[in-house]
Amino acid sequence: MQQLTGGQRRYFQQRVRLALATNPAITPVRTESLGLPKHVKTRQVVIQPYLNDPNAERFAQYTAKRYMFVIADDVPGHVLMICTEVPGKGGDFAHPVQKETIAYQGALKMPPGGAPVKPGNAPRASN
Repeated sequence: MQQLTGGQRRYFQQRVRLALATNPAITPVRTESLGLPKHVKTRQVVIQPYLNDPNAERFAQYTAKRYMFVIADDVPGHVLMICTEVPGKGGDFAHPVQKETIAYQGALKMPPGGAPVKPGNAPRASN
């Protein structure tokens, strides 16, 4: 948001924290829609931290921005996915203007008492 609006990063972080502190609804999510096996228990939290922001006129096109957090007990750290969407005209989330997603893809295997094992095709540092 800082890069998009020129606003202060801490301000936007605080708005997200405040929205999460209001105890938003936690709803179950069908794991098949996320490409996961059925036995993985997932929940979703959706917030829109800028809807009633007193400074909304400074970033009007982002006031309806939605953050979706997908939580899974079987994932290290429990955060499976974070997705943000800026709706299209008229608040249309079916056709967002902008969408960003960060998703958990896996963990490196740790050998006993050692560092993580990198796959053979992992990028290498150059001298």
